[in-house]
Order: sequence, then structure tokens, then C-alpha cells
Amino acid sequence: MTEAPEKKKRVWLRRILLVAFAGMFLLGVAFLALQTPPVKRFLANKINASLEDALPWPAELKGIGGILPFVVTLEELRLGEAEDPWLKLTGVAMNLQFFPFFKGQVSVERLAAETIVLNELPESADEDEEVDEPFVLPLLTNLPPWIRLGNLEVSRLVLGEAIAGERIVASVGGAYVPDADEAIQIRLHGLETTNSN
Repeated sequence: MTEAPEKKKRVWLRRILLVAFAGMFLLGVAFLALQTPPVKRFLANKINASLEDALPWPAELKGIGGILPFVVTLEELRLGEAEDPWLKLTGVAMNLQFFPFFKGQVSVERLAAETIVLNELPESADEDEEVDEPFVLPLLTNLPPWIRLGNLEVSRLVLGEAIAGERIVASVGGAYVPDADEAIQIRLHGLETTNSN
């Protein structure tokens, strides 16, 4: 009489283990698939299509790489016309943490770029609107609470003459840290700005 319940337990235990191993196998296959060039090209095409639908200006992303989904690299991102973009990023790298995804958070341990070139601000929706206030470099202090951003590194930040009155080249490093109110702030260090004619 006692053998039947024990046998059922062993059967269910085997099924649970089989499902667990199958899940791990599928995750492994998906992880390996993400590392292949065809899948990375597919992701780049999908992101480009999404950017085209979501943004009012032309956008192009090139060269997704890295060990996805933990390390994501982008060869280049352009916003604006291909010949004369108003924003261009090259050599972008993001180090993502895995476990915060289970909490509904996106945790970027490190966000770096070799070069960010901001030639001008995009045209306003109201072309007649005049702005007399001087340009202030945005510090992204209003990130949603579900986004956590650690170290920020920009090897070469270029602001065009239309932005700052003259062409400015700078290197930027810093980190976003929560204050007492859990707001996200940035602390810049090692800022070196030079004017180039």
C-alpha cells in the first residue's frame, strides 16, 4: 500500500527535474544564440525599426556586440541626417546586472562611450519658439526609479558651436548616486575642457 505513494513521488520528482533541466537547457541555447552575428544583426534591425517609429528624427544604430545580455556594445548611434547628425555616439558599452531584472529594475553598472558629439540641439516642435537661456549640459537627474545607473565615462565629449558658442571638447567621468530622497544625481570628476578652433 505504501509503495504506490512513494512511486508517485518519484515520478513527480523526475518530472520536476526534467522540467528544470529543460528550462536550463533552453536558457543556455538562448544565451548562445544571442552571441551569434545573425542574431545581433536581427536585434540591430529591430531596434532601428523601433527608433524610426518612436523618434521624430532619422536614427541609425550600427554594430551591436558584447556578451549579451550582460555586456552590450554599440559601434555607432546617429540621430539626425546621416551626413550631418545632430548627435553621434561611438564606442558605447553598457555593463548590465542580471538579478535586478527579476525585481523589475534595469541596473547599468557602467555606461561608457568613446565619443559623443552633440553638434546642435534638435529642432523644436515650435519653430517660432525662441530660447534666450544659455545651454546647460543635461545631467539626466530625472531617471525613472526603476533605472539604476552606476559609473559614467565619456572619453571625448564634443559640443558644437551651435550649443556652447564655440566648439568645446571635454572628457567626462562620474557616477549617479541616490541622495536622501532617492533622487538620482551625478557627480562629475576629472572634467577637462579645451577650446579648439
